Amino acid sequence: MKEIIGIVNKYNVEIILGLVGFTFLMFIFNLSNRIKISKITSKYNKLVNGSDKNNVEDLLMEVNLGMDKLTNEINITQRDIKDLENKSSFAIQKLEAIRYDAFDEMGSEQSFSVAMLDDHNTGIIITNIFGRDYNSSFIKPIKKGIPDYKLSVEETQVLDRATKDN
Repeated sequence: MKEIIGIVNKYNVEIILGLVGFTFLMFIFNLSNRIKISKITSKYNKLVNGSDKNNVEDLLMEVNLGMDKLTNEINITQRDIKDLENKSSFAIQKLEAIRYDAFDEMGSEQSFSVAMLDDHNTGIIITNIFGRDYNSSFIKPIKKGIPDYKLSVEETQVLDRATKDN
């Protein structure tokens, strides 16, 4: 024991300087940890801000439930979009019209033919023949680009334009 006391008395300045240096290093280490904890606490507070949950596990469970609901809504929306795409393929998407003089003595191109087709080239051709004393209107069905009735030259032109465009 006397030997230890002798060493301490002989090297007391060095021991005190060593302990002061060690205390200073511990102070720096403690300060660094406090700064890191402060940053983590700030991020945690931002994470749980506005939530009545007090721990991250409850908050993450709530977020996970929200994600499940959103995923379900996205799946429903995608299904609805596909349904609308399928239905819209049967809506009129191709529309062409041509005006012409049905008779040589008539002017101003008062006669016309209009093709209205869906995405499958199914629809109708409406033709109106304008004459001096009468008008005649015709509707001719078209199925997959093929008419059910014989078409006039103008009706063939309007059908070709409608099917060629798309």
